[in-house]
Amino acid sequence: MSQPITPGEKSPPGPVPNDAGATLPFSTLGQAQPTPVLPQVPGYDILAELGRGGMGVVYKAKQLGLNRLVALKMILAGSHASADDRQRFLREAEAVARLHHPCIVQIYDIGEQAGLPFFSLEYCAGGSLGDLLDGTPLPSRSAAELVSALARAVAVAHQAGIVHRDLKPANVLLASREPVNRNDLLAAGPRISDFGLAKRLDQQGNTRTGSIVGTPSYMSPEQARGSKDVGVPADIYALGAILYELLTGRPPFRAVSAMDTIWQVVHNDPVPPSQLQPRLSRDLETITLKCLQKDPRRRYASAADLADDLDRWLAGESIRARPVGPLVQLGRWIQRKPAVAVLLLLLTLTLLVGFLNLNNSLASVRSLARHNQVVLVESLAGRIDERLRSNTQAVKLLARAAEVRTLLSAPVERRPELVPAVQEALQGVLLANEDFSAAFVLAADGLALASTNPKHPGRSYAFREYYRQAMAGHTYQSKVLIGTSTQQAGMYYSAPVRDSQERILGVVVIKFELARLWQLIAQIDVQADNRVVLLDEDGILIAHSNPDWLWHSAMPLSNEQIARLDPRARFQRDRIESVDVPALAKLQGVQEAGSVDYYDTRENVWRTLAYAPLAERAWVLANDLDRDAISGAANGLAWQGGLALGGLTLIMAVALLVLANRERLARRLEQWFRVRQRGQSEVITVELSALENNQPPAPR
Repeated sequence: MSQPITPGEKSPPGPVPNDAGATLPFSTLGQAQPTPVLPQVPGYDILAELGRGGMGVVYKAKQLGLNRLVALKMILAGSHASADDRQRFLREAEAVARLHHPCIVQIYDIGEQAGLPFFSLEYCAGGSLGDLLDGTPLPSRSAAELVSALARAVAVAHQAGIVHRDLKPANVLLASREPVNRNDLLAAGPRISDFGLAKRLDQQGNTRTGSIVGTPSYMSPEQARGSKDVGVPADIYALGAILYELLTGRPPFRAVSAMDTIWQVVHNDPVPPSQLQPRLSRDLETITLKCLQKDPRRRYASAADLADDLDRWLAGESIRARPVGPLVQLGRWIQRKPAVAVLLLLLTLTLLVGFLNLNNSLASVRSLARHNQVVLVESLAGRIDERLRSNTQAVKLLARAAEVRTLLSAPVERRPELVPAVQEALQGVLLANEDFSAAFVLAADGLALASTNPKHPGRSYAFREYYRQAMAGHTYQSKVLIGTSTQQAGMYYSAPVRDSQERILGVVVIKFELARLWQLIAQIDVQADNRVVLLDEDGILIAHSNPDWLWHSAMPLSNEQIARLDPRARFQRDRIESVDVPALAKLQGVQEAGSVDYYDTRENVWRTLAYAPLAERAWVLANDLDRDAISGAANGLAWQGGLALGGLTLIMAVALLVLANRERLARRLEQWFRVRQRGQSEVITVELSALENNQPPAPR
């Protein structure tokens, strides 16, 4: 047997536990401490020290009279204990003695030794729930069953008018000596212990306002704020924190220091358990988060209600709790952090206004770029119209030439001598206009009398449409044709030649080379991805940047449509293939210039068609180009605006971060200055709490 000592003599203190499990004041209960000598208490054989807390020390002892193991708790201050210390110690014994529940540790005896109180409790050989937890989540059913049983026990304490105020895994002891089955924690005999911080609901407590009582990771926000009004909701919060840790492997809040953990408890919302354990039941998550509400009024009204909801979940029934919607969560967050919310609103509004202004600017730039493309196409269409009109004027002037009239009105036998003069006049027409490749005169019967092409004279062209139309008294422009002899594309202009009595004597014809229009159109084909297109009245591509697309239709044609177009006569081919671009086909018949976007399935890009109709013919000129190519300036503006908005966002985000963490930053700065002043490398320990009527501890 060891030598007796006064209970007030202290054994060397053990290490301070981490903040997640620390009781304020810090507790080492549940951690064996080296003890050089053990006290003697009549009727008990003290075997070892089990641990010590802020006020008491607990020994493993054998009660000699009943030959059973007990936990013997004595006051830590020994003979130096004040009257208030003794009164508090006795209140704990009284609280435990009033409670009778299978999940609450039972008190066996109370007495005094050398004028100092002690009491003996049920000995739990299985250690604590805190010893069992290793960061690995427990099965959901096992966790729910355990917390339901603990909640029933806490409900008994509340009915007896007692609030524990320090529920945590370290204060849940396991009575069973057998190895613990993680799938059935109830079989381990859980017992709620350590009522040293318990409070009677029917008595006015002596805890000073502003003191922090509890364990940071498991204390409620009202405890963390040092509120004097700590009641039943605090225990419900702690039960929720225990359930959270059982389900996820970690408490809802845990930081590098106790003060940081307390700050999180007051200001932050816990990470939803399903984010840590995706397969977790949504209903069980709802129950857990309801316990952890910042506002005590939003938690379960009683521990029994919590147990009932857990039992409903275990039975597969609908729970009473309902998940908090995102709008409600947002409203609560705004209430907790109004300054951050205002700054975030300003940031959002700034970004929104900036985005809208940038978007409007981009739209204006793109619209201007598209407008410029349309204007460019309109201008070129006007030049083509002017060229076609000049061709018509040229054939009319030729029809009024005196040499031509003389030739056609002369008797047949005199015509050969008049041909040279007409030939000279025809050559003059070609010299005056390089767009023309041929000019010839047809007699009333369709026979070519004179021509700049030596192959024409003597041939009959009575079958040609341009001859028939002119003999009917019309100035005529043919459709685009490919010549049978020259294999060159062009158009034929014809006009009737009349005498003084307006009788038709014959026909003059001028051939316009289409290649001259291609040269004119090529002036806007300045980019590799441009496709300059000229559609005729039949939807045939008579000009295109890609020669392979010439003489194709914009859309597939039926056999009947192809037959009507007579491809053999017009284009020296049997069929008319299609490029199958619906956007081009829709341009047929347009009356006004404009632009349209379409998706090119061949290249898988968006393109823009800027188009303009011709006034002289039912043709449409279009510039088909990559949509991004016409908004290069807009893309540059977008890049610059994006950088500006990004910089502004970064600045405001930093300000938002500083504002949201201003208290923590202030603490860090204060600690840093203290370390600098004292030449220390570790942060000064801060006293976190004071118990009822205790003298404030001396500064360290």
